[in-house]
Amino acid sequence: MIAGKKGKKYCIEAKSSKKPVKYITKKQIEEFIIFSEIFKLTPVIALRFNR
Repeated sequence: MIAGKKGKKYCIEAKSSKKPVKYITKKQIEEFIIFSEIFKLTPVIALRFNR
């Protein structure tokens, strides 16, 4: 997801899990950061834990 407000631009990766932990591989994070840098966006990873 890409979002922005008043000159700030973000690239958001949203994850959810029914378990109390969520594992994200180093490769996933590196690729996400590279993608964000290409488009000059601030990377944000959002986690939601379902109860």
